[in-house]
Amino acid sequence: MNIVDSLACLHEKYGLFNHFKISDELWTPNLLKKLGEIEETKYLLDFYSQYFSAYRKQLGKTGLNNHLNDSMTGVSRAVDLPFLGSQTIEFGRARYFLVFEGSLANSQEPSMTVLSCLWATNDEKAKSKILDEHWSGRGKSSYEFIVKCLKMDTSLAKDCFVTDAVKFGDGNGKPDLKRNREFLLNEIKILNPDFVILLGTKAKSTYGKASKEVPWKLIQLPFPTKNYRSSKTVEVLEKEFDVLKGVWNS
Repeated sequence: MNIVDSLACLHEKYGLFNHFKISDELWTPNLLKKLGEIEETKYLLDFYSQYFSAYRKQLGKTGLNNHLNDSMTGVSRAVDLPFLGSQTIEFGRARYFLVFEGSLANSQEPSMTVLSCLWATNDEKAKSKILDEHWSGRGKSSYEFIVKCLKMDTSLAKDCFVTDAVKFGDGNGKPDLKRNREFLLNEIKILNPDFVILLGTKAKSTYGKASKEVPWKLIQLPFPTKNYRSSKTVEVLEKEFDVLKGVWNS
């Protein structure tokens, strides 16, 4: 099974995007339409067109997704689309699997995890336009800090898969730990990465204590944000991410 079908089957099994207009063949999220206008990211529109088609074919087959996914928790209010680098799609596996916390996007229109889709392009004008629409206010500064901490560039982005740890709530405003963990580990197995990079406490707790015999190397780091930090602690935080130099150069 290829990466499109594998992800679509897993996501449909958990009812991941059932709260969107997933059954409408004419539905395409606005973000994907914009990415389709950028040379370096138009492959994402093509990929998700195939993905949504595969997802729709699976609707109702498992019998496990008859409910809408309740993603409202203390750290999330929506479910973002994961980002896949061009080589991740081409080779059917990700060298780097990055896990953030939870989506704070508009629950009526899916975004992409921490707008990591923009890592794939150097078109600053196009990036600025998308950031203004999806991460307005201080969002651009937050995005730039994430990129700075990760030392991310277009070359590295090609080999990435980027997702959130918290996608499912328990109906009482808290993350459904068991469901989120099960889902995350299944995604990791599909992407078969060399490195799993957990960013933040929710990513760490969701992943849990997996077997030491896993074939990937695990990296645990704080969530890359300047919020609630002094300039001194921001400097300390940035230095913690120096460990990634060895990962990117390996």
